[in-house]
Order: sequence, then structure tokens, then C-alpha cells
Amino acid sequence: LLAFSCYPVAELLLRPLEDHARQQAAAAPTDGYAVILVLGGVLQPPPIGSQDDPELSQSVDRLWRAARLYRQGLAPRILVSGGSHTGTDGRPLMPEAEAMKQVLITLWVPAGAIDTEIRSRNTRDNAAESARQIGPGQRVALVTSASHMRRALGEAKAAGIDAYAFPADFEIPAGGRPWFQLYLPNADALRLATTAIKEWD
Repeated sequence: LLAFSCYPVAELLLRPLEDHARQQAAAAPTDGYAVILVLGGVLQPPPIGSQDDPELSQSVDRLWRAARLYRQGLAPRILVSGGSHTGTDGRPLMPEAEAMKQVLITLWVPAGAIDTEIRSRNTRDNAAESARQIGPGQRVALVTSASHMRRALGEAKAAGIDAYAFPADFEIPAGGRPWFQLYLPNADALRLATTAIKEWD
């Protein structure tokens, strides 16, 4: 735990994933996309019927990226993918895709341009359920966190989606970190290491 709580170790695990995402993004076509597919895991939805706002996570960069790509004209539609869960108090939560749609509308994406996939519970489900809605022969811009892109692309291709990488949420700062952060264990480095281990699993 001590080693995984240090940035040099965490970034050693994370960097190949983010580099892979950059390489895939550089190889992606620049046009011809039918839809922008955004994978869930970016927020905690409120309970059904609640007027509360969703609780955003660090991965909400995915929605910002998707909104920018839409406004740049990359594709005419956005499909957000994420199903329902139960809160810690046992109350059913709004499907994540519905909450994601609310955030995209706040980012000035027209509601009529956003489709939702509300049955999935994990990355494999995201791909399979989204493939059913997208249909065959469509070029798809896949938006997810950079560290998640390798696994997400694999699941999308396995589901028959012609997906190309548009990563968001890069965790390793381009300019490096202050020297003193490299040698002090901290919770953020442990979080990065945990994320990387999950994606390499």
C-alpha cells in the first residue's frame, strides 16, 4: 500500500494506458461519425423522483469532452450509456444515462440530440446495449477516460461497434508534478494505482 500510494509507482502503472489512448486518438478519423458514445461511471444519480442534482466524479470530463465534440460537429447525436442502481439507503436511483443527459443539456447540447441507454451495469454491458441501439455499419466516436479507453475499445469492438478513441480525463499532468509530491505517500496516488490495476486486470 505504501508503494502504491506514491506517484512514481502509480504513474508507472497508469502511463501505458494513457499513452495507448493518445495513440488510438491520433489514429482516429476526423469525420464521418454517426454518434458520440459516452460511457457511464461519471456521476452518482439522485434517487428517482428527487430534485437533487447528480453528484459528479472526476470522470465527468467525459461529458465535457462529448459536448465539445458535438458542438464542433463531429457527429449529429450523442448516446449516453449507464443503467440504474440502488443507493446506499436502498432507494432506487435515476438511471445514470438520464442524469448524464441532464448534465449535457446544461452544457448546451440540445435534448433532442441526446439518446440514452439505461440497461447497462458495466463496460461490457455499455458496449452490448449501445450496439443494439446504434446498429451495424455506423462509425462511433467513443468517449471515456483515457485510462479506461483500452478496455472500453476492446469491449466495443467485441460487440461489433466500429469505435474510435476520443479520450478524456487524463490523470498524469503534462508538466509533471512538484518534486516533493513524488516522495510523499498520498490518497490520490493510491486512487490512480487502484484505477490502473483495475484496467490492467
